[in-house]
Amino acid sequence: MPTSLSTGVMSFAVLGYAAAAALAVTAVLALLLIPSLLRGNSRPETVGKALYCHLLQTAGIALMTVSGLPALVGVAAGLAFPPRSYLIMLIVFAVGGTVFLWHESMQRTMDASAKAVPALLYHYGLKAYGFATVLLSVLTLLSLALLSAAPLPAHWWIQPTILLAYGLFLSWTVRSYPGSASFQSTPMRSVPPPLMKIPVKTSGKTTVKIAQKTTGKTTVKMPVKKGAIKKR
Repeated sequence: MPTSLSTGVMSFAVLGYAAAAALAVTAVLALLLIPSLLRGNSRPETVGKALYCHLLQTAGIALMTVSGLPALVGVAAGLAFPPRSYLIMLIVFAVGGTVFLWHESMQRTMDASAKAVPALLYHYGLKAYGFATVLLSVLTLLSLALLSAAPLPAHWWIQPTILLAYGLFLSWTVRSYPGSASFQSTPMRSVPPPLMKIPVKTSGKTTVKIAQKTTGKTTVKMPVKKGAIKKR
């Protein structure tokens, strides 16, 4: 009985955490949609699709990272993984690469104004991640080489060095932002001044002059009836 009760409580806790995570993701997506929609010339569907593509590209990069880096460290350090482990890492890497390339091809066909803000966040997010990886790798190498009192293992430098190379590669791929042209300001349309109706009495009839003031000049338009102009 206590076991089933605890299992039920844990299942409800998991559901609560899942609901909180869904609300957090929704809030983040809403915050990312706001600056894109404030541009005025982007459709919400296209902006949401651009956010979806960049999030899935990030997931593909994460899958390739968690499967490729352990394999590289194992090969460089001479660690013997079971063949099944290598097969699993290869499958995860292939799935991550497929997800990344698929959604990259999707976002290339989108409007540049709709994907401008999501692409900017994606670009500088990867740039920050690469810089953080480089910084932590350098700090790890220096702390282990200078501050370690115990004797270090034979291949202690391999993992930080591979992470350093990975961070440098990631920073190099996002070294420049190609979409700066998408952030050109769009000119606002000038609102024409209101029309003024001026009654004018001519030959016993009242006609209306419509005057519009533009650039310091007054343009007068008068309605003309058909047949009012006689041929000479």
